[in-house]
Formats: sequence, structure tokens, C-alpha cells
Amino acid sequence: MEQKLLALTEELLQKTYHIKSTFEEVKKANQERDFYQEVKPFADDVKGKLDQWEPLAIEWLKNNPVKYLHPQQITHTAENLDMISIQCFFPKTSLTRFRHYAESVEYVLKNLLNAIQKKASSI
Repeated sequence: MEQKLLALTEELLQKTYHIKSTFEEVKKANQERDFYQEVKPFADDVKGKLDQWEPLAIEWLKNNPVKYLHPQQITHTAENLDMISIQCFFPKTSLTRFRHYAESVEYVLKNLLNAIQKKASSI
């Protein structure tokens, strides 16, 4: 379970980086991307990973409490990542709001990743 959670968390962190760079490109070009060719397939991929990751992360946190990380944050992170995976393709998305959600997602993913790696190395 721990290896799968580690792999999914790393993948979601990479997706978050991709989302942030896509948003910057879309904002700069001021042109939204094709919904059926790009937006939907990408958002569906992220959603599929989130559906696997969220229950694993919550279960792992219940068994391995981490300071400043709570199961509720995992749920919010999944919701926020799902949301920004769509919003990043549209230039009308608020820059401030998008950054807030993206940074929040990145913070939780990095902290969870560090906690899993720390536990794995202490065994």
C-alpha cells in the first residue's frame, strides 16, 4: 500500500507542476485549449489517480499521524487538484485564486511525500 501511495503522490505532484506550467502558457497566449482533445483527457487522468490516491492517503494518515497533515486536508487537496486540472486550460481563470489552490495542493503533496519517505527510511 505504501509503495502505491508513494508512486501516486509523486505522480500527482508531477501533474501539479504540469498544471502550473500549462496555466502560465494559457495565460500568456490568452487562448483556451480544446476541451475534447486536451482538457477532458487530462482532467480524467488526474481524476482517476485522485480516486485511487485519496482513500490510500487518508488510510495511511490514520495509521501514521503526521504533524500539520490531517485526513480532511487530503480530501480538500483532491477536490482542489481536480478543480485546477480543468481550470488551468482557461485564461479567464483568476491568477490569484489559481495560485492559491495550486500552492495548497503542492504543499500537502510534498508534506505527505516527505512523511512517507521518512517512515520508509526509518524502517
